[in-house]
Amino acid sequence: MNFSFCQGCGITNQPLIIENQFGLFCSDDCYDLKLKRLGRKRPQVKSCQVCSAQFETARDSAKYCSADCRQEQSKAVVAQRVKAKFAALYPGGVKHKTCRWCEKPMKVSAKKSYAGRLYHPDCSKEAERARYRIKTVKRQNKLVKPSRLAADEVVRTYGSDCHICQLPIDTTLPRTSKLGLTVDHLIPLSKGGTDTMDNLRPAHWLCNIKKSNKLPEELNA
Repeated sequence: MNFSFCQGCGITNQPLIIENQFGLFCSDDCYDLKLKRLGRKRPQVKSCQVCSAQFETARDSAKYCSADCRQEQSKAVVAQRVKAKFAALYPGGVKHKTCRWCEKPMKVSAKKSYAGRLYHPDCSKEAERARYRIKTVKRQNKLVKPSRLAADEVVRTYGSDCHICQLPIDTTLPRTSKLGLTVDHLIPLSKGGTDTMDNLRPAHWLCNIKKSNKLPEELNA
């Protein structure tokens, strides 16, 4: 049996049955007395709200057994708030936008992988061809401001036959295919032609390359 000085009542020569970081005590009352002097409370056993593990703490507000559990709970709370905000902004998970090509309303999934879409599925290919055509016009003549016309619009106006060889053009072929659809300027930009609908015609890629910057009369000569 351990006999020494009790940190609570100060009496010596009596059994000390409690030993902890605050010293030796002869009874629970002496232990509580010591804690009261220090302005502390006796640790109590609680259950972690995340992992359900048992832990001791003197704080009444303690809910978690470790910093990792506290951080995990914080992440869950933030995720729940984001989900609620998402549901409020996009009811039914649908985001309403305006197509940048046809300028008509469209609906897209509000998920991150889909929310950035700019065009209707039908307009996407047409817009892509227009971007390629604008790049080509800029490359041919820096002084000409390219008009916002797509190859598909030229086909709708003049048909899908190549104006050079008069044979049909397969519009499903990629732009870089030899028989793919391109837009040709009747009067080349380098010779004063304009980038307007009346100066544009559909042509095979290969025919367009062979024509180069020739004028119509030079082509038929």
